[in-house]
Amino acid sequence: MASSSPSGVIDIDPSGDLVLSVGEVFEPKSAPETQAVTTKKRAPKPKLMRVSSKHLTLASPVFNVMLNGGFHEGQLQLNKDNPPVLELPDDDAQGMLTLCCILHHHPDALSFVMLDGVLEVARICDKYGCQPVGKSWFHHQLLQRGRSWLTLTPSRLGLLVQAALTFDDFDIFYLSTTAALRKFSGRMLLQVVAALDDTVPEGFFTHLRTVQIELLNMLSSKCQEVTGELIKVRSSKTDHRNASVSWDGNEVKLPDVCVGQAKRSGKLIAALCAVELWGKVKRGYDNVSIENAIDAVANIAATVDEGNSCANRERCESCQMSWKNTIVEMLEEFREQIYGICLECIKNMDNEHLYGMIGSRCCRHRAPAKVLMTHALEG
Repeated sequence: MASSSPSGVIDIDPSGDLVLSVGEVFEPKSAPETQAVTTKKRAPKPKLMRVSSKHLTLASPVFNVMLNGGFHEGQLQLNKDNPPVLELPDDDAQGMLTLCCILHHHPDALSFVMLDGVLEVARICDKYGCQPVGKSWFHHQLLQRGRSWLTLTPSRLGLLVQAALTFDDFDIFYLSTTAALRKFSGRMLLQVVAALDDTVPEGFFTHLRTVQIELLNMLSSKCQEVTGELIKVRSSKTDHRNASVSWDGNEVKLPDVCVGQAKRSGKLIAALCAVELWGKVKRGYDNVSIENAIDAVANIAATVDEGNSCANRERCESCQMSWKNTIVEMLEEFREQIYGICLECIKNMDNEHLYGMIGSRCCRHRAPAKVLMTHALEG
C-alpha cells in the first residue's frame, strides 16, 4: 500500500493538504473466494491517510459540499505544510483507503481486493457519490479474476450481486444474476440472497426462484416438443403404432410413433421422467440447478440408442433424423434464453413487468452491454 510517514500517516499524496482519520480498520481474512464469507478482523485504531482535497472534491459531490460548504469541515485550514485532520469515524478504513488510491490514480488502486473488500469500496463510493469512478475500478477487479468467478460459492456470488447493486452497475448485476440462476439450485439461491443487505428490495429471492422455476418449466416443455418432433409420423406409409410409456406408476400416452423408434422413444421419455423434465416442474424442485438439468438432458441425448428402422426407412424422417444432434441443438437454443435480472426493474420492483419477461430480455430499459466478462457465462 502507499508509503507511510513516521507519524503513521499513509501518504497517498505526499504533498496533500488534508489527512483523513477513518474509522476502525476492517480487514477480511485472506481466504480463497471459493470458500464461504469469513468473519472480519477488527483493529482498534483509525487509519490516517494524507490526500489532496482537490482530488476528493472533484470526484465526490459529498466531499465537495463538506469541504467547500458551510459545515464544520468547510472551516478546516487546508495546507500542505500542516494538513488538518478530517475525522470519518463511521466509514470503513480499508474501503476509504482504496477509494482514495483510485481518486489519486495511485498504483495500489490496481491491487487485487477480496470480494468482501470490493463491497466495502462499493458502499463508500455510494455514500460519497463516486459510483461512476468506482465502477471502472470494479470492472478491473472482475477482469483480474478472469473465469475464476465461475467457481464462487453462493455466498461469494451474493457479495458480487450486492456490489453490482451498490455500484448501480446494470451489466454486472445482469451477468451475476444470470450466473446465479444457471449455477445454483433453489436451495443454494437462498445462500446467495442471504449475503445481500437490506438495500435489496423485499421479494428479490421470490422473484429469482420464480424465474428459475419458469425456466425449468420452459426446458421441460422444450424436451416434450423436441421428443414430439423426433417421434412424429410424417408419412402415411410409415409403419406406426399407438404407444405408451409407464413410469413411476403413471402411464404417458404417446401419439402414433414409428415402430422402429418405439423402443428408443420410450427410453428417451423414461429418462426425461427420471430427471423430472417431463411434465410441469414442481415448486419443491429445490436441489437441481438449470445447468444440472441441461447436463442431464445432454447426457440422455448422448446415450439414446439409435434404434431400429421401420419398413419404410427411406421415407420415414423419424428413422433418418439424428436424435442426439436434434436434442443438443434444442439445448443450445434454450441456453440463449437464460437471461439475467434487470437492475432497473428490481429497483422499481416492477413485478408485473419482471414476471412477464421470463425467457426474454427486458426491453423496457436497455440490453446489457457486451462487457469482457460475457464469455464467462458460456458453458
